[in-house]
Amino acid sequence: DSDEPKYADREELTDIIVPEQEYTKEDFELEAFPTKYIKQTIRSGQAINYEGNIVIVGDCHPGPEITAFGDITVWGILSEIAHAGAGGNQKARVRALKMNAIQLRIADTFARRPDNINIPYIQKTDTFVPEEACIYKKQIIIHKIHES
Repeated sequence: DSDEPKYADREELTDIIVPEQEYTKEDFELEAFPTKYIKQTIRSGQAINYEGNIVIVGDCHPGPEITAFGDITVWGILSEIAHAGAGGNQKARVRALKMNAIQLRIADTFARRPDNINIPYIQKTDTFVPEEACIYKKQIIIHKIHES
């Protein structure tokens, strides 16, 4: 076994509610970032780097790498490497309609999908529950975004 961090089991996280925190300098920095909108499917071999927030309207197939100084939001399936908060902002988040990333990074914290989960392609469905990855207690967790 390696000491490499892994995704927490989503079943264990169903009762975790990430508490709202007081606004900090990092929050104001995130809000001030420009946002880049990409309206296409991101394919293998593509790299997207942006010194702000990235919103992708489409799926991210296996193979590309997405890096943002702010948040990353994918209105589709995220299937590869995503690095939010690349400038060191630990309050950055990664959101997707379906999170299937091989590796997630937020600032200098990272997590890998367990090796025993090999899901190169997600079965098509009409129902998605959006998910969000954030740092909680020095680990990256993925939780479902529920309506308030």
